[in-house]
Amino acid sequence: MKKFYSLLLIVFMAATQAIAGPIISNAVTGNWNATTSWAGGVVPGPGDDAIIVPGANITVTADATVSSISFSGTAATARTLMVNAGVILTVNNGITLDNAIANNTTCAIAGAGTIKCASLKIGGTVTTGFTADRTVSFSSSIATLNIGGDLTVRSEDEISNQHNSTFTHISGTINVTGNLVLDAENDGSASSTTCTYTMNGGGAETGILDIAGAAAISIPGTGTATFTADGTAATVIYSGGAQTVRNVTYTNLTLSGNGTKTMTGVSSVTGNMTMNGTVAATTAAAFTVGKDLTIGSGTTLTIAGFSFDVSGNTSISGTLISNSTTGSKSFDNLSINNGGLFNSTANENYSFTGDLQVDGTGSINSGTGMWTFSGNGILSGTGSATITNASFVTDYTNNGTYTFGNLDVTGPGAVTLLNNKTITVTATLAGNDNFDQGINSLLNFGGASIAISGFTASASNNTVNYTAAAQTIRGVAYQNLTLSGSNTKTLGNNTTVNATLSMKGTAALALGGNTLTYGASSTLEYAGSTAQTTTAVEFKTPGGPTNLTINNSNGVSLHASRMIPGVVTFINGVLTTSAPNLIIVGSSGSVTGASDASFVDGPVKKIGSGGFTFPVGKTGVGYMKIEITNVTGATTEFTAQYVRASAITTFGTTGLATIGLQGVSNCEYWTLDRAVTTSSADITMYWNAHSPCGGSYLSDPLFGIRIAHYNITSSQWDAHGGGSPTGNASSGSITWAGVSNFSPFALAALVGSQSSLPVVLSNVKGYENNQGIQIDWSNLTEKDLVSYVVERSTNGVSFTPINEQSPRSNNNDKQSYSAFDATPVAGANYYRIRVLELSGKVVYSKIIRVDIGKMTAAFSLYPNPVRGNVLSVSVNNRQGQYSLKVSNANGQEIYSRKIVHQGGSMTQTIELLSTIKPGVYNIMISGDNYREAKIFVVQ
Repeated sequence: MKKFYSLLLIVFMAATQAIAGPIISNAVTGNWNATTSWAGGVVPGPGDDAIIVPGANITVTADATVSSISFSGTAATARTLMVNAGVILTVNNGITLDNAIANNTTCAIAGAGTIKCASLKIGGTVTTGFTADRTVSFSSSIATLNIGGDLTVRSEDEISNQHNSTFTHISGTINVTGNLVLDAENDGSASSTTCTYTMNGGGAETGILDIAGAAAISIPGTGTATFTADGTAATVIYSGGAQTVRNVTYTNLTLSGNGTKTMTGVSSVTGNMTMNGTVAATTAAAFTVGKDLTIGSGTTLTIAGFSFDVSGNTSISGTLISNSTTGSKSFDNLSINNGGLFNSTANENYSFTGDLQVDGTGSINSGTGMWTFSGNGILSGTGSATITNASFVTDYTNNGTYTFGNLDVTGPGAVTLLNNKTITVTATLAGNDNFDQGINSLLNFGGASIAISGFTASASNNTVNYTAAAQTIRGVAYQNLTLSGSNTKTLGNNTTVNATLSMKGTAALALGGNTLTYGASSTLEYAGSTAQTTTAVEFKTPGGPTNLTINNSNGVSLHASRMIPGVVTFINGVLTTSAPNLIIVGSSGSVTGASDASFVDGPVKKIGSGGFTFPVGKTGVGYMKIEITNVTGATTEFTAQYVRASAITTFGTTGLATIGLQGVSNCEYWTLDRAVTTSSADITMYWNAHSPCGGSYLSDPLFGIRIAHYNITSSQWDAHGGGSPTGNASSGSITWAGVSNFSPFALAALVGSQSSLPVVLSNVKGYENNQGIQIDWSNLTEKDLVSYVVERSTNGVSFTPINEQSPRSNNNDKQSYSAFDATPVAGANYYRIRVLELSGKVVYSKIIRVDIGKMTAAFSLYPNPVRGNVLSVSVNNRQGQYSLKVSNANGQEIYSRKIVHQGGSMTQTIELLSTIKPGVYNIMISGDNYREAKIFVVQ
């Protein structure tokens, strides 16, 4: 019995294998997963081949997988495979639509889902036995069809009977990893077959075909193969490497992936053309884009020797190259994005009917052809661009930053180019129409003269900058007028400046027989690149500017006395004045911005009542203001000046003890003179880091500090005032109220106070004497000292004491001393004076150098290079009087002094201006039958 059952099982299995084959659908409308949809009630699985027969309408409602699908059968009845949204039908092998011998055959795939298959083939499965011409038609409107290999549309030709094939792509996206193969057979008869892939078959016509294969669209047969891509919203994407673009009319064309896309005469994209990835393409015929052209980052489109027209927006993030002057080139709106380049390698002409926008690092190489703008558009963007030649024939507005070589504004009617941001013209600004400066705009003009018919520059806060060498200034009303560059700028007609006239570069102004008029709120600014001297042309009187601005780090010198009724603003650089060339601040005037970087070196006059801070100081020192308050009388005049010189040396000490002062500043003083009225004033004087002539200025407490007045008439210090100083030893101020006698004034110390004025060593020198070296020095303000110690070094670094002396006076007066070194070393000897104060503070002199046994050199320098502004000059010559001069590389003398030499070797310390700049300098010493020069470097 067991053997019988085994035999029965074997027979059953053999029978099952014998009848195994494809699973065929029923000609019904049903669900893929329903057994009633399939003959035999078996739903096809991953290893099955499924056949969908005419009349079947199968819907896939859940993910499914089969080996293959064939649409076959001889009836003409249509059949449909529908995949619902969110559902994936996977076909491990291919999908085939068979052609029938006796009937036309139709099939459709549709739905909002996805089909994945290895390949798709339409027609060509039946090759013989045709009884008449037949057509197999396949349509696709499924949302996504992914084909891992080729999509093939094939037609068969059997003598007089043709079996044609048509693939209609209605909607959805078809992604072809391989190629689209259109294979139309021709057996040599009078008529041949046709095979067609059309994206213009009616309906929505929104299909997207993405082809990644190298051949892209392959047409191996000799029959009639047709590819149409001009459906209402159809899109073809070439997404592989190097591919050939089929020469048809496209609605939307995308070139992506990488490599070169060969255009093969493509001439029309009626919708949008897009390039992305790293592709490159070159036009091969006259080319039009009906809507937008997008050239993505990393891509390159080359316009060859043909016409090129874009009706919509052109967006360039990659590179657009135009390399031929053959054919016209026209655009509507053009945007060059960050990193994009419009590169005209030929001197081609271009037409624009819309806007131009350049952003970020986007750039234009315009060539020398003419760029014509005719669309009433806008120039804008966050970047900048240069166009060599441009013509505006309709109204345009600039909201960006653009440079033009030659700019012409001429239209068929009244045309205006309105500049709302920045335009630079390097050569000509011409035309029969108008150029208007908008609010906050800037025009940089580098041509000879502005020749355009209409030119306005009066809008609020706009600036016109003449940037070249000699130029003619257009005679109009300016808001802000800047003269930069170089040479002379000459008025072409009467000119008005309502805001600021700025003198920059090395430019100068000439009237040319015309009139310069300043507005009621005008400002004259000096902001040159070299030292400037004012002139009566731009700094006229009467009718001069209301305000003055100093903004030149090299300094400005006043050519004559001038009054400013408004505000004097200090930004950078020193304004140098003198008694005959005085800056006067009017009764309603004021000063702002004075600092160490910018002030007046020389006298300043203020007219009017109230208070005023004089912005005075000294070149090489800094800002050292003096202030007056509680002034009465609208016509009262006060003139102040800061003097960097010893008040003791200048005026002496007469009267100090009588009025209870132990001393006055040995560094500085101020002159303050009153005129017109007899108004008194409260005077405030200041000290800071610039005050102490190189050492600490004061000692706490500050209660002994006062302001001292010197009487010029009686030649003595006659009064002092002020109390309750503020600040500390480093910086502070003191006020003397109700002062009625003026000029000069100095900071002073009361007798018995703990405040001290600085130790000032002067005339420190050394020289060879009786086979040794004598060192001389003076203290201009000897007080509260313990000792002087002379120290020697053989290398300028390590010093040892060789002589000590006690102070003779300590009475705040000048004392001179000498010391003798009987055992100097051969060669270089370095000396300095060490001063010890009662407070324990130590002050050192500058280091001097004296050479012994080197009579061959008349003089030498130490150190060289110089760091700072102090050097030592060693003279080894006969007795006599010598002249020492220092000049810069331009030959300008910056320092001079006389030297009385006792003969032999002597070293003298030279202290140059503290503002001396790094560079190469020349020092020359001359005397009776002697003249020698040396070069030294300041670092």
